[in-house]
Amino acid sequence: MIEYLKWDSDFLGFKTGLLQTNKDIQLKDELEKCRIEKYKLIYVFDEETILLPTSILQEYNGKLVDRKVLYEMQVPNALIANVEQTKPYYKQELTDDLLQLALVSGQYSRFKLDDNFSEEVFSKMYNLWIKNSINAKFADKVFVVEEAQQIVAMVTLKTKMDTLHIGLIATFPDFQGKGYGKQLINRTIQTALELGMNKIEVPTQFENKHACKFYEACGFKIKSKTNIYHFWL
Repeated sequence: MIEYLKWDSDFLGFKTGLLQTNKDIQLKDELEKCRIEKYKLIYVFDEETILLPTSILQEYNGKLVDRKVLYEMQVPNALIANVEQTKPYYKQELTDDLLQLALVSGQYSRFKLDDNFSEEVFSKMYNLWIKNSINAKFADKVFVVEEAQQIVAMVTLKTKMDTLHIGLIATFPDFQGKGYGKQLINRTIQTALELGMNKIEVPTQFENKHACKFYEACGFKIKSKTNIYHFWL
């Protein structure tokens, strides 16, 4: 069944939908329906162990654009040390530092890597994401690290049920290797404890090897892997 995505359609300016594959779905038939219903872009989410046939990708202008890895951590009972350089960001001012960090966090995003999107679309999306994080629409808390009066690292957090979700997290390349990312994860764990959350989740891309190694070193385990395709009709 095709799910119409209102937010994506409004943001991109054309009809966008989602197909979740399963053993009963006939993908070719569903994509034909999407064409008839004037969809321009369809996201297809599939199991990581399954690759869609090349014939369907060619016929319907499809491409594997993301291999999403969802990491999960069970929140430990003990308080976490080493968060001294992190602090909450309470302002609703979108600084250039925060915007640039948001763009750094999305460097492996499917909206960055899919050539059918312009650089403007990617920038606009992450501009909106960080803007709506600091004004509490997309996030409940934002923490930053400053050095020489510059914000050099940040993380956005959202609570849902018993889980604290990491949205955006990034450190400027010139400031990596100083432990700021680890401090932001420690602050996330501490925040989860304070809020009574049981789990922390963070998504990344399989191709982002640095991020995968970082999360695993911090104690995260892989919860799921998903192949994401874009079909441009």
